[in-house]
Amino acid sequence: MAAAALCFRRFALSVSCFLLAVPLLMAQDPSNLSLEHYAKTCPNVEHVVRTEMECAGCDGSVLLDDTATLIGEKQAEQNVNSLKGFELVDKIKEKLEAECPGTVSCADLLAIAARDATVLVGGPYWDVPVGRLDSKEASLDLANKDIPTPQQGLITLISKFWEKGLDATDMVALVGSHTIGFARCANFRDRIYGDFEMTSKSNPASATYLSKLKEICPLDGGDDNISAMDSYTSSTFDNAYFETLIKGEGLLNSDQEMWSSIAGYSTADTVNKYWADPALFFKQFSDSMVKMGNITNPAGGEVRKSCRFVNT
Repeated sequence: MAAAALCFRRFALSVSCFLLAVPLLMAQDPSNLSLEHYAKTCPNVEHVVRTEMECAGCDGSVLLDDTATLIGEKQAEQNVNSLKGFELVDKIKEKLEAECPGTVSCADLLAIAARDATVLVGGPYWDVPVGRLDSKEASLDLANKDIPTPQQGLITLISKFWEKGLDATDMVALVGSHTIGFARCANFRDRIYGDFEMTSKSNPASATYLSKLKEICPLDGGDDNISAMDSYTSSTFDNAYFETLIKGEGLLNSDQEMWSSIAGYSTADTVNKYWADPALFFKQFSDSMVKMGNITNPAGGEVRKSCRFVNT
């Protein structure tokens, strides 16, 4: 279970590598995506991905390494020291190239892997429409601009999702992926030394939790120390994460904003619904993942031979 949880964290849902790096992910009309795209050209694609995910543990613009002519997105402020699992992507891609050369895009690989990683840690299954093309470029500036940061307020967060065609309901569901994984001290220091006591109403249990967080994340140093974003069930995909928000114990400011912000009437109501009804959360998460995966860009693309580099 721990390995599967780590695997999920590598793909998701922060959902950061597949979430708001989407402006460069796909490069065609979303109507071109289908469940049958590889039925004849690579019928075992999902089996190959699932097998490697089980053994181990998103246009792929975020996968591109820096070269003399291209600066990739791995060093974006929100990605550096956070995105993991590139070697696993390489391994899956090698298997797919051996079975179906030049057929399966890295963007599709990531979409399928994100679904499988979710299932492996107890989350919902959804059918993944495929047929995406890989971006031929990456943008460090765009990644820094578009990917939400843990310090941003609710209105900014909603706007960033809205710009990608995702509404506030999608946002709450997708951020629910924080039920799995860890955050770096550098990303939650402002929160625990800021308004954590106020939002958690200083109850004894929350005070004990806050003390532990401060041990992990001192005021100075320890930027790469980590803590689970879901303090209840950090290796299981469930709805317990929403309880942390209702108790005012969200680790990231951007997460707690969905419950505590004065502008968050609708998002707080959605948090309540997902905490009360795990089936509703699972259904909306699945729907929102498909909706996010259908975001396209008309710039053109390719099927990369290696997920780290554009074809030459």
